[in-house]
Amino acid sequence: MVNFKQLIIFIVATILTIFLSLKAKNWYHNKNYSKILFEKTEISMDTIITQKQAEIFFNYKNIGNKSLKIFRIETSCGCTIPTFNTKLILPNKEDRFKVRYERVNKGFFTKELIVYSNSITSPDRLVISGFVPFD
Repeated sequence: MVNFKQLIIFIVATILTIFLSLKAKNWYHNKNYSKILFEKTEISMDTIITQKQAEIFFNYKNIGNKSLKIFRIETSCGCTIPTFNTKLILPNKEDRFKVRYERVNKGFFTKELIVYSNSITSPDRLVISGFVPFD
């Protein structure tokens, strides 16, 4: 009977220890993070006649409580060129980055951008689309 009591106490203590360590980990993680929130994750450029019309901006905000940094932005094609700020974005601050589409390819297009940052949501997927008329 004594061995059974000791076994029950050991099991309860082990479960309690695991539960408390998971709670502590979640508490710490939720207290120190950056999180990027995009105003839009997909933007249609509609019909692009001039190169100026082939430039758009993705607006975003750091809704975390730690500074946000974008490390790089990869695109699905060399015709999609992002220009972004490499400085830290403080918590609750907003910023934006420009994306230019080179209109050498005619017809409909859909291009993907992957944003790598220190956000807990990274990598983030963005999409641009539009149409370049055939001359």
